[in-house]
Amino acid sequence: MGRVGEKREEGVVMANDFFGSYTDEPHASRRRQILSQYPQINELFGPDPFACLKISVVVLLQLWTATTLYEAGWVKLLAIAYFFGSFLNHNLFLVIHELSHNLAFSTPVYNRWLGIFANLPIGVPP
Repeated sequence: MGRVGEKREEGVVMANDFFGSYTDEPHASRRRQILSQYPQINELFGPDPFACLKISVVVLLQLWTATTLYEAGWVKLLAIAYFFGSFLNHNLFLVIHELSHNLAFSTPVYNRWLGIFANLPIGVPP
């Protein structure tokens, strides 16, 4: 018994409902197309000089919130975690992803260390 689009062969389920493409990776071709039409966009590429500062503010705000709510009741803790902490947490996950693309520094190892710092409030590595 299998899902629609699956067929069984000797006890092995094989999927045949995925889409494979033999074309170029879409991000690279789209980047070339945009740069050919708007070459001035190339000036926007590269590390963000203020990324380290922005990331530090979010990390410290998250840690400050956690220490401030140390003795708060469960209702207050859950409400602030849901309505405030979740935005900071999501921001940190996005930052960690962008650091894997060398957002803050030209040197990958520095981005890796900043990603580890950004992961401190999250607690569990992504």
